[in-house]
Amino acid sequence: VFGGNVKFVRQSIPDTLWREKVTSFGAGLDAGLLYMPMDAATIGIMVRDLTTTWLSWSNGTRELVQPTIETGVAFNFYPADKHALTWATDIGWGFEGRRRDSQLKLGQVTTEFRTGLEYWYNHTFALRSGANAKDLTFGAGVRYKHLGVDYAASLHRFFAGDEGDFPGDQNLDTTHLVSASFSW
Repeated sequence: VFGGNVKFVRQSIPDTLWREKVTSFGAGLDAGLLYMPMDAATIGIMVRDLTTTWLSWSNGTRELVQPTIETGVAFNFYPADKHALTWATDIGWGFEGRRRDSQLKLGQVTTEFRTGLEYWYNHTFALRSGANAKDLTFGAGVRYKHLGVDYAASLHRFFAGDEGDFPGDQNLDTTHLVSASFSW
């Protein structure tokens, strides 16, 4: 199975001035492939920001987000009728040569490890939780026929809030993500 999406990005972060914020808007493209060697396992690869996502900030700055590659595997379990549990783990590959906050560095290549659990009841309601590198994530979703709505939150640096390399990271707010989907 293959797919892709066009994305529109809006961000808001604190400015250096008290009570002021800087916002951005941008657009990009993602693409991915899934392979299911058996019903209980899925292997995937995705390229985020395939065309290099551009961001235009309210302070006049322009930014380009470099492509990254995500590789992963998921395993499905069905403990009882109408109940489904999925455990997934993946590795994010970056090519920007970041020196800090990457879990593994190989020259210009950096990696981030992630894992999570997703529980579904009756293919309608979902609960999710996981670790995204050093962040704690959680969320929920609901599906009705071809429509879906999902919410996710990320508690930044939850597993590394007091590292000396990032003295101001305790001020990072929670990131909230809301999405709607239509499938056919």
